[in-house]
Amino acid sequence: MIEPRGGEGSYKKHNDLTKEQFFFLVYEKGMTAGKAAKQLAVAPRTAYEWLKRDKMDAQEKGELDQSRRKANRRAVLTKEHQEYLEYMFRDFPSATLNQVMESLSNQFIDIKVSKTAVYNFM
Repeated sequence: MIEPRGGEGSYKKHNDLTKEQFFFLVYEKGMTAGKAAKQLAVAPRTAYEWLKRDKMDAQEKGELDQSRRKANRRAVLTKEHQEYLEYMFRDFPSATLNQVMESLSNQFIDIKVSKTAVYNFM
């Protein structure tokens, strides 16, 4: 008979406070489930299961999935970026997404934004 090595095969029961802290970190602070799990010393697989169940419960209750997304995530595009993009689309309506991305990168050196974010902004 093979016995589990140290720690394997044993389960750790987490209290409601740990789960509450986990969901606070994920939904309110915008942390990933993995990072929140690490901070709270919860197995990543357990954390992802909690998140999966929570999302399934929310769907069953008819809650909007969008309301549970990263609530405090800072917008990538600021007002200044918005004004620049409006200028680009107004003065260069035939500009492609790649051209807009290149222009945005040249205008704002430190910006890190995905094509999807710019496309969604359009």
